[in-house]
Amino acid sequence: QELKGVASDKDKWPSSLMLAPWPEFKKRTLDAGVEYQFDVLQAAVNGIRGLRAKLHIPPARVLKAVLLHRTEPAHKALRLFENEIKKLGRLESLEFTNQFHRTKSYVGNAFKDFDVFIHIEGVIDQDKERERLAKKITDVTKRLKGIHAKLHNQQFLTHAPEEVIVDERDQEAECQTLLASLEESL
Repeated sequence: QELKGVASDKDKWPSSLMLAPWPEFKKRTLDAGVEYQFDVLQAAVNGIRGLRAKLHIPPARVLKAVLLHRTEPAHKALRLFENEIKKLGRLESLEFTNQFHRTKSYVGNAFKDFDVFIHIEGVIDQDKERERLAKKITDVTKRLKGIHAKLHNQQFLTHAPEEVIVDERDQEAECQTLLASLEESL
């Protein structure tokens, strides 16, 4: 009801919200370009936040980021939402480029039309991060060995219900993917 004062059609509004008709749904067609731009914004912010979470970087810590675009629509969308990406990603600086040589000072997330990189030198203790990753690799490797032992045990395969065997195979695939990701990060 307070919005009536700033509405362009305020003369058509009833005197009270209680007297207003129920809103009617108006089907609109989606603009594919706008939807793509929003998807790019969402992916960029999620990419930065995902790296923060993965590296245990506190949300309050401001970072430097580089956005490597591979297509012009992605570049335009990233530029359009530059301020939003900086604010939502807690960035002090944001660089846009179509050529980037990654060094050990950067970690990144890859998407279809662009990549997100954050500068980690001086932000995290790389020795502690290596120790943490090595420990996780050891844990995942141990878990993977246990799954392999079950899946290569003929008695288990004979007596276990099919859904349990499928679940073990799914866990094996997840562990292998996680292990590959951890080894790449290390």
